[in-house]
Amino acid sequence: MKFPNEFRLNFEKCIGSGLGKRHLVTNKEFKPLKDLLALTDCPITNCLYEEIHSGEKPEQFVMSPDMALEVERLTHYLIKNPDKIDNLLPKVRPPFRKVCVEMPLTKEVDAMRDQTIDEHKAKVYRTGAYIECKELPDETMLISFSPYYEFCTGYVISSTVTLYYNDNKVIPGYAPVDYADNRMIWSANFSESFFKAAEGHTTIDEMERMVKENQEMVAMILHEAAEELPNLYVAWLVLLNSKSGVTKTKIAEVMANPKLGKRERNRRSRSSYTIVSLSDTELVKDGVVTHKDVVGAHRVRGHFKAKKWGVFWWRPHIRGVGELKDRESYKLTA
Repeated sequence: MKFPNEFRLNFEKCIGSGLGKRHLVTNKEFKPLKDLLALTDCPITNCLYEEIHSGEKPEQFVMSPDMALEVERLTHYLIKNPDKIDNLLPKVRPPFRKVCVEMPLTKEVDAMRDQTIDEHKAKVYRTGAYIECKELPDETMLISFSPYYEFCTGYVISSTVTLYYNDNKVIPGYAPVDYADNRMIWSANFSESFFKAAEGHTTIDEMERMVKENQEMVAMILHEAAEELPNLYVAWLVLLNSKSGVTKTKIAEVMANPKLGKRERNRRSRSSYTIVSLSDTELVKDGVVTHKDVVGAHRVRGHFKAKKWGVFWWRPHIRGVGELKDRESYKLTA
């Protein structure tokens, strides 16, 4: 027995419009990844969209290209400097009860990730996650992390796995996720949206048998979900709390005419979100991120530094002598 056809991926099918431009806030055609979850033909992803919008609206954060690169750089830095993590962990908490966050996987980010593309795996344009905090009866906080993706073909889908964090303890009955590098203990299980989507398709016994018969696929899904957590959760939240260097710009929602058809309303509408950009190199105007004119031949690139009292942005500075020349390697392009 294999996963039902409803749960399989179809990387060839494009969801919505604006492919190639909508995943970057440097384009006017940008559309939050969360908004596209409702347009897929995957029942699990549709159920996650309903879960996100049940009750209060989530706060949504979108990383600019430069910020996405800094998130990736910080992740690598923390792995190499685990002694810095203990001071930063208290800052690794979502600022709201319900949060959606996303970052683009630009070519610069891809280069650091060393992403391998084979015939079975399409390139990912951007990744996102729904993060929710729930207070438990023992007054501890349960944090859930449900990732989702947009592929280069325009296909959008969520993971069938959700990661959970509860006071740095392994949750009984859940699969432990090893994060020795950042000293956080997470657990994993099939998402609520997976079980909800499976209702009417299979019984619990059949589902358990299905999971056992597809252990290799389950392991791959878990690995891919866990791979996003250091970037979309740990590093992003640390930089969001930086004392300097980060600009947060709120972008209002766009509501289409209610008289339009559902498909056209979805195409023209857009939920509100906050752009998280790099203050020194990026400018946000009318919801679009552009690069500032930063000259630098001998300029040392700006970077975040982790101190005992928090994270700070260390501004670019000139090193050496001679005429300043523009340095292409410091420019990020879509």
